[in-house]
Amino acid sequence: MGALDTDVNEAPTNVIQIDANRYESAPIVSVTVYVADRATVTRRIPVELKAGKNEVTVNKLPTILEPESIRVETESTIRDQDLVVFDVYHSNAASRSKKHDGDTLLLALRDRQATLKAKLTALNKQSEVLQKFGAGLSGSDTRPEDLGKFLDMQFRVEEKLFTDVQSTNKELSAVQKDIDKATRASQSAHEEKKAIGVTAIILAGTEGPAEVILTYMVSSASWKALYDVRADIEASLGQSKSVDAFNTKVILEYRASIVQSTGEDWKGVALTLSTASPNVGSDIPELSPWNIGQPHTLRTRSVTKSRGLSLRASSGIVADSFSAPKYKAKIQMATVTEGAISSSYEIAGFSNIPSDESEHKVSVTAVNLDAKLTWITAPRSVPSVFLQCRIKNTSNFLLVAGQSSVFMDGNFVAKSSIPDVSPAEYFNCSLGVDPAVRITYHPRRQLTSHQESGFLSKAKIEATTFSQRISVKNTRPGPLECLVVRDQIPLSADERIKVKIINPNEEALGPFNGIASTSKSLAPESVPRVASISPNVTARWAQKDTEDDILGEGKGPKGDGVLEWICLNAKDNLDLELVYEVSNPSGLKWE
Repeated sequence: MGALDTDVNEAPTNVIQIDANRYESAPIVSVTVYVADRATVTRRIPVELKAGKNEVTVNKLPTILEPESIRVETESTIRDQDLVVFDVYHSNAASRSKKHDGDTLLLALRDRQATLKAKLTALNKQSEVLQKFGAGLSGSDTRPEDLGKFLDMQFRVEEKLFTDVQSTNKELSAVQKDIDKATRASQSAHEEKKAIGVTAIILAGTEGPAEVILTYMVSSASWKALYDVRADIEASLGQSKSVDAFNTKVILEYRASIVQSTGEDWKGVALTLSTASPNVGSDIPELSPWNIGQPHTLRTRSVTKSRGLSLRASSGIVADSFSAPKYKAKIQMATVTEGAISSSYEIAGFSNIPSDESEHKVSVTAVNLDAKLTWITAPRSVPSVFLQCRIKNTSNFLLVAGQSSVFMDGNFVAKSSIPDVSPAEYFNCSLGVDPAVRITYHPRRQLTSHQESGFLSKAKIEATTFSQRISVKNTRPGPLECLVVRDQIPLSADERIKVKIINPNEEALGPFNGIASTSKSLAPESVPRVASISPNVTARWAQKDTEDDILGEGKGPKGDGVLEWICLNAKDNLDLELVYEVSNPSGLKWE
């Protein structure tokens, strides 16, 4: 029969029942996982169709299946077989399964079991020690009264230990029973997720084999990006001849961590990761505004803070307890597809992702990227120098925001993070503390003087000059291509208190907003002005986009009193000085 002319009501219906749990009956061939708790699953189901009406039902599909997402297509395996999907419907589940409380209970019971086992080991150890000690005593070296006291004590202690051991064993037995019960409940809950059936009415022109392609979307599945950043710094230092030139290469290993608890195991599937949504340590410290004024006028007391992990904890560059070999493995690149609002990565090969709520990692790609080294320090906050790479995404991959492990010269140095980075965009990656560059934040000096406010005025002005010296020592064999040193002057929260910067030259630096919260007169300059300190050292107000572009075109002062010295080709020793003056009417106290 070449054309489909069968009346669906004439011939009896050919009923085909498929158990989705049986892999060979309804294999999952491909899965697309989204970042926002969704996945699209595709099954290719071999069937034997009869001429006329066929009712194909796939049972035991997840209850977290989205009914609106169900699609059914057919593919003929013989020539001139006409197939039509006449109707598709799904059975109503009694209720949608929620996360089972038994999973949490099971984890708690296993924790309790581990605690009891540890306690039992400790009790047995105490009994063993006590018995060994008693066995070593003899009447020749122990007075009878002392020996009697020890034996009495030994009896009482061993009696208590025996009671504790018996009690612990009894509780262990009870916990094991609870674990067995919770395990059965968890398995039952797992099966409850498989309760939906999808039925397709397929009209066939001729009898013969065919494939039913069932596609649907489920929740409880997601992925996140993970990265390994590997930089060979020692081989790169001293090779750059220009500060503006990129002077090193980093290897970025792009991986994905997938978690799913859909109730279906994905075995040998073609895996695609999508950035679409069908329905964020070792960071360099920032200096916060530093206000001075009368105590009652200060709305808040600013403190210097750093973002992310503890900087002291992240100074792992000096530790070599974790060592990784230099990256040499060749990873197959994923195929990337750029859409209008999202990107998709088709992972090479086939993947196995069981439904166990555990993280399963797959490799996306590994790429060589251009990077420029910069050393950055804010010694007022942390007296350490951080090494940072400014990296350009020269690949054709969108880098999705995620955590990264940073390796320098083959050693793990820090945990960091990478933001969303499109191709050709830049991002910064901190490589942790560089112990070869030392910084000293010397004690601050101050000198107070008094003067009259004007020729005809008898009002007295108190002026205090503060001097802060910063010393940098580079113990590396070669110069540092670019060193950025940051410090700050205080901001006045009271118009009667004036702050003036003396060194670097305030006129060369350009205007600055000295009133922290009220003045709006300062307009950011399109190009930052700099004060020349020496042939290789300049100073400027820290820029708004400092994190994105250390040496690029800034957008003017941040308004928080932070200065930065840009030191190029920094060799052995370097001394910098910040001098500023705070003036106020005599008798006006500030802090």
